[in-house]
Amino acid sequence: MMSMILSEPLNLKRSSYESVYFFIMIVYMGMANGYTQVLSYPPSKGLWTFFVPVILTITLVVRNVKKFRSNKRLYLVLCIVCIWVVFQGIKYMHLFAMNLFLLYNIVMAYIFVKVYGYGIIVLYERYVTKLSLIGLFVWIIYNLAPELLINFTNYFSVKCSGTLISNFFIAGLASSSDFIGFRNAGFAQEPGMYASFVIIAMFFNLILNGFNYKNRSFIILFLSLITTQSTTGYLAFFLIVFFYTLNVKTSRLYVILFLLLTLPSIIALPFVGDKIKHYMPQKDSIENIVWNGEYIENNIDGAVFVPQRLDGFILECMNFLFDPWLGYGVKKEYTSYVSTHLSRYISCSNGNISIFSRFGLFMGIFFYLILYRTGKLLDSVGNVKASLSFILMFLVLTISYQLDSIPMLLSLWLLSVFFDTNNNIRKY
Repeated sequence: MMSMILSEPLNLKRSSYESVYFFIMIVYMGMANGYTQVLSYPPSKGLWTFFVPVILTITLVVRNVKKFRSNKRLYLVLCIVCIWVVFQGIKYMHLFAMNLFLLYNIVMAYIFVKVYGYGIIVLYERYVTKLSLIGLFVWIIYNLAPELLINFTNYFSVKCSGTLISNFFIAGLASSSDFIGFRNAGFAQEPGMYASFVIIAMFFNLILNGFNYKNRSFIILFLSLITTQSTTGYLAFFLIVFFYTLNVKTSRLYVILFLLLTLPSIIALPFVGDKIKHYMPQKDSIENIVWNGEYIENNIDGAVFVPQRLDGFILECMNFLFDPWLGYGVKKEYTSYVSTHLSRYISCSNGNISIFSRFGLFMGIFFYLILYRTGKLLDSVGNVKASLSFILMFLVLTISYQLDSIPMLLSLWLLSVFFDTNNNIRKY
């Protein structure tokens, strides 16, 4: 059956301000350089970079002011978060400025939902696919003539550190390679994070196309996922398969066999199995992590040590147990158990458990209840079975990355809170 989303009149003019704005916010979501990281981090390329998305967003609100007649749900969410911020301030006797980013991101997510309704799903899938197509072309050229491309892009790209050599907003050049050449980082700061964005787009693509995966956009996204060579992305694709089989009329035996074959096949890939073994906690691994933190502190300026996934998960559990009620908040380098008792130069990237370790038990439960409600909303809006797969997708992707506070993604997670059933896809 065709999705309700598809049954709505969809005539989004590609040249409209709303469409262009959404595309720009997708680029910001990638956080690939100092200019596009300002929605989640303090500006590193000058204070003016912070005001660019602010001005763009104010213009969006002014153009769509009639859609903001009732803001009670926003006030409720902000009130809950502000109460948490106040208790955090009392606890640490200090109000961290990063709390403003949290409130700012919630407001941004609210604006996205109010303006675009559930059309946000359509636009997310559309523009991630377009950027993925660009990323595929760049990736091919990069593997065929890396030096030529690096020299050419030096004239208009932003120099990066870590996993990227450079980025020119709509695509970037990764420094790492694996079994099929250089990894594809797309428009994101890291290939694995890019794979996460692609997986979410694939999830929405299946809903929008009635689970017909034989469409141009899905093929582009699938090829992009392969070129990321991301363990997280490949394992998350198992959930895409699960989501598909859950919604397509097939025999139970076929579904069980297909799922049983899919996961071992993914793990059997040359680099996935090795990475999983590498991620497994080893004897004395915590001591080794502390040693690495101390080494960086004494020898490398401006760097931090990021533990492997399962080690990081254990450390985040330690953070949670240290303060299960309020969490360590937004400045983990000053307040978390790992920072205060082990080393300030250890940074965990695990996002699913850090919802609880950062914000505490009650805020964590509150977030996951909203996530469940958003999955149920997709059930009803898309006429699909999405709620379980939606939560599982979030859990798998956030094993490696904190995807809970990026405004564009936050608007997807909080869709059920800010969604107005009368707010259909608009014509722009």
